[in-house]
Amino acid sequence: MKTKYINWSVELTGCPAIIRRCPKCGEKTRYICSERFRINANQSKLDIWLIYRCENCKSTYNHEIYARVNPKSLDREEFLLMQDNDSSVACKYAFDKSVAKRNKADLEYSGVEIAVKGEGVELSESAEIEISSAFEADIKLLSILKGRLLENDLPVSQNRLLTLFDEGKLMLEGYDIRKAKLKTGMRIKSFAAS
Repeated sequence: MKTKYINWSVELTGCPAIIRRCPKCGEKTRYICSERFRINANQSKLDIWLIYRCENCKSTYNHEIYARVNPKSLDREEFLLMQDNDSSVACKYAFDKSVAKRNKADLEYSGVEIAVKGEGVELSESAEIEISSAFEADIKLLSILKGRLLENDLPVSQNRLLTLFDEGKLMLEGYDIRKAKLKTGMRIKSFAAS
């Protein structure tokens, strides 16, 4: 049986929230991304933050993107977009795990919508699916796969998908499907499962 090659583009709409301690609320709370930047000049250096707002008390938090950076070291196009509060650039930094880690914040994805674009697949055909996404996210690939199959009127449970992976009828190259999170370049292979 001939293998069908498919590309799935996973589009994430909206920015993830962050979880951090709110000094006003006195506990860890959810902060919503405003998709706006704050830029301060300090002599010849810049500080750039992404502004978040506490979901409970509405106090703001400046999530550091750059500290004391030389403006010449920044991508000029991106810097201009930051000055215009471009939402795609804001989301780029909101999804950046290293920025969240540096700010001692955890990313939270419940407000992010997931859409998978690309040709559908039947579990009865041999196929190789390549996943692409503009952002990496701590969203389980298994839930994305299950959702895409449901969109194609293939109601399959998570347990059934795991069984297909365990039996070798589905394979994820280089990752454990039980732990795999969304990354560009992942490949799922289907071997004419029934």
